[in-house]
Amino acid sequence: DVQVGEAMECDLPAIAPQLTLDTFVDRFQPAGEATTLPVMSESSFLGLVGLSQVRRVARRRFPTTRASDVMVARLQLPALGPTDGRWPAIERLRRSGLDGLPVIVGDDLLGLLTRRAAMEALQGRAREERCPQPREALHRALRAAVDVQEPRCHRAVVQVALQEEQHAP
Repeated sequence: DVQVGEAMECDLPAIAPQLTLDTFVDRFQPAGEATTLPVMSESSFLGLVGLSQVRRVARRRFPTTRASDVMVARLQLPALGPTDGRWPAIERLRRSGLDGLPVIVGDDLLGLLTRRAAMEALQGRAREERCPQPREALHRALRAAVDVQEPRCHRAVVQVALQEEQHAP
């Protein structure tokens, strides 16, 4: 069975809690790529803002409504782990009514299991289409640079993968 870590979206842009919804919509929605984005303050994951939260706000209030006003806070979100099974995770996503769920290890946000990523996983598309480095190349690159400031998503994914690899038969 496919694991969440293989189906999640990583390398998504993060938004600041003070970002207003008009800027959010103008900057991130025209391309149609992101349906939900993490709200971050420095390296701390605060919550998620998705289209369903934005749609609840009257358009005239977008310039004065901040991401922190509409986000679903981290403590209110059901979190997933990278080794969770695809089917239970998709069911949790469906029951949550949200556009995506965070994939977390410890305090690190690894990525998001979004409705789009879940559909792609159901259609059999590999994670490499969204996170293009193959697993072995990713391992090699981060074995050499785990202590260097690489993108958090890749560093944390590789650290988990390396731990799994060490425990594999």
